[in-house]
Amino acid sequence: MKRVKNIENKQKTKQIELREEIKVIESEIYELPKIKLSHILKSSDFNFSELIDLKGLPNRDLLAYLVKNGCLDENYHMYISSFHEGRLTKNDRDYILATNNFNQSIPNQRIDTPKEVCEIIGEDGFGHEYVLNVNLIDYLLENNEICATRIALVMDYISRNFDQTEDFFTSYFIHGKNIDKLVCYLSQAWPDFASAAIYSRNGTEQISYILKFVESEYIVNHMNKDNLLSDYLSEQGHLVLASNLPLPDNYRVIKEMNVNFHDLTSLDINNILTEFSYTEGLYTINAKNVNYILQKLHDENNTNPMNPEMANYTSILTAGSESLKEYIDDNLPTYLEKVFLILPDNSAESEVAIKALINHEMVDDDLMKKIISKQDYVFETFEEVPTSLWSYLLLNEKIIISWHNISNYLNYDDGDREILTDILQCPNTVNILSKLNIRSAGLDSSDCESLSWFILSNNDIKDPEYCKLIRSIPIVYTAFPDEISKEKIDILAKEIRVVLSDKSFSYAGSNSQLISMLIINSFNEYLKRKDNYPINNDVRELLLESEINDANKNTILLDVTPSGITENKTLSRLIARLLISIEIDCSEFDNAVLASAIVNAQETRDSIKLLIKCIPTWTEEQTMDVITDLPEPFNEISSYGNRTKINNNKLNLELSKLLKEKDFIATFEEKGKFIIINTFESSDHSVLNESE
Repeated sequence: MKRVKNIENKQKTKQIELREEIKVIESEIYELPKIKLSHILKSSDFNFSELIDLKGLPNRDLLAYLVKNGCLDENYHMYISSFHEGRLTKNDRDYILATNNFNQSIPNQRIDTPKEVCEIIGEDGFGHEYVLNVNLIDYLLENNEICATRIALVMDYISRNFDQTEDFFTSYFIHGKNIDKLVCYLSQAWPDFASAAIYSRNGTEQISYILKFVESEYIVNHMNKDNLLSDYLSEQGHLVLASNLPLPDNYRVIKEMNVNFHDLTSLDINNILTEFSYTEGLYTINAKNVNYILQKLHDENNTNPMNPEMANYTSILTAGSESLKEYIDDNLPTYLEKVFLILPDNSAESEVAIKALINHEMVDDDLMKKIISKQDYVFETFEEVPTSLWSYLLLNEKIIISWHNISNYLNYDDGDREILTDILQCPNTVNILSKLNIRSAGLDSSDCESLSWFILSNNDIKDPEYCKLIRSIPIVYTAFPDEISKEKIDILAKEIRVVLSDKSFSYAGSNSQLISMLIINSFNEYLKRKDNYPINNDVRELLLESEINDANKNTILLDVTPSGITENKTLSRLIARLLISIEIDCSEFDNAVLASAIVNAQETRDSIKLLIKCIPTWTEEQTMDVITDLPEPFNEISSYGNRTKINNNKLNLELSKLLKEKDFIATFEEKGKFIIINTFESSDHSVLNESE
């Protein structure tokens, strides 16, 4: 009995302690009104199992108070009673306890009765992360009509916390049954889903499902903000569309989004998409894509060889398919910048290809110049070349240098004559053109005259180049152009591009050098009309020193007057030299001219030579008058009664014999190195000779 009583006392003590503890709890609850039991569990260490009495019955008054004041929800019994499976399974209970404790469960945690779980969680609970459960989401999606509000809450949570949903999507894409509905609901509720997916760990799968299940029109109009999805697919499309992920039923959405794949080779395993992209022009124009299409999808009926690296556009024209040609043609400036001009060895395009490019309406002058500069090709003519490029071709030696091309440029209304002048001074140009006659270019007479006069009258061409170029002019002019330099005037006369005429002679004025050149190069004209072209001794001197033939020089000599030669000793010496060197009949010349030439000869030896030529036709008086002016000792021969000693040589011996034959001296004799000439004692010898 004593033992029983002790037990009762202990029970009473325990009851007292429990009541005291409950009072403490009540005071705490009064201070925290309207707080859910789950919050208390999360924020305190209180063990609510103590809410039951010693008999295992709950404290009804306290529980009623807690429930009425919102401190416990209707599921409190799950915390204060033993669990027995019924409507809920243990898996369901574990999930609910986890949600009530705000613990994140794993996405594939099993739920056996999702309908019951949904009822217990309540609609407000579907805005939290713990609802991202594969079984639960499948239930919602399969019962979308009655669960519309809950689905909306889930989609809203995902859109606001997308970065924290990676694990859920990973599990759902493996175990979920309604991926199509999930993707469609989320896309409708959150159009930025696609943009966010790009940076997600599950992005490739998410985007593949978007493309497969969401209507293309909606994707294009609502899910491609700032073309983010288009840009992603353009660059990384192979990760979505050329892998083991689900593919769209229709690739039209790709076209509608204006996707341009950067690398078609990365799509190679998806032949349908590759062909679709190629046919519809859904690729970036770059060297890799263009060459890939040329190699893999070229026109099989075309047998022309391809060389995409060295003649890319030529390969497109000759071997490319119609789709490729059309796409490149529609985007030609892009092709030129991204392919044609980028390929390092693309410099062997055909004439047809180059002319097609530079005549394309979408190609501006700057691009034309880049095209031409890139190529090794040199145009033969300006034919089919836009006139805006003509100057560029000439300046950059991209057209064959010929008189025909120079003439065409000159006749071009907008041709720049300063540019043409510069071109005509390039060493290579001059070297080529100076070897060609303008007439050989096949120009008509008008063009030939126009080009010839342009060169002839162009004072801006440097003299050395000018001298070479005018040799190609086939026209001989009778007048000098105005406003060209003296040097060029002389060149024209020397090169016989301007000949002797009344106009050219008048233009020359007192320029003896110019007059002499005109006469030299037109001597027959001069002879015909000598009276029209009066010349002075300076001109005669120049003519006599020139390369004209002896007969012509003889003609000039005959026109020398005594007064002129007397005033010009230089001319006298020149005449002396000429009279000695050429065959002449001294009787045709004025004796005074001959005498002056003999006396003024450069050397005494020359004087003697010329004197020997004249003595046969001269009188003693004429002869002695000239000898008087010769240097010693020859001048002594002109005096009577003299015994003159001169050197004994062939020339002096010839002179002595001639003087003796003409009876102009008494005697002469050779004495060793000298010849002794004896003159008459007086002038009477001539009378004596006559009497004898």
